[in-house]
Amino acid sequence: MLQSLLADRFKLSVHRETREESVYELLPLKSGSKLKAAVAPGPPRLHNGRGQLSGQSADTGMLARMLSGRLGRVVIDKTGLTGSYDFELTWMPAPGERDDGAIAGSISDPEGPALFTGLQEQLGLHLRSAKGPVQHLVIDRVEKSDPN
Repeated sequence: MLQSLLADRFKLSVHRETREESVYELLPLKSGSKLKAAVAPGPPRLHNGRGQLSGQSADTGMLARMLSGRLGRVVIDKTGLTGSYDFELTWMPAPGERDDGAIAGSISDPEGPALFTGLQEQLGLHLRSAKGPVQHLVIDRVEKSDPN
C-alpha cells in the first residue's frame, strides 16, 4: 500500500539489483561456537549499545544483521547454526566505528577487546572477508509532489 502511495504521489519508480561486493561471512571457530541456547522461549529481543550487542532468543541471522550496521558492510550468516540463542558481546569501539542505533553513553568495558577479537573470545565466531551478493534498491525515477 505504501509503495503504491509513493508511486502515485511522487511518481516513484524503483527496482532491486544484486551486485558482487565486499562482505563479511560470519562463521563458527574450528573449536565450535560458544553461543548458549535461549533459556526461555519467546520473541527475540536485541539490544544495541555502545560497545555492546546482546540478544535473547535471537538467531545468528539477527546477529549478522546487527553486525552489518556496526561494520558498514553486509555480514552473511554462514554459521550453519539453527535455533535461538542468548548472547552478550562487549568490545572497545575503534575510533570512527559506526554507531548505528546505539545508545549514547559510557562503554561497558573501556579496556575490552576489539570487535573481531570479542566475537572470537566471547561467542566462538569469526568474520572472514569475502566477495558476495549484496542487494540494492535503485531509484529509477522520482518527482517533486504537487503542493496539495
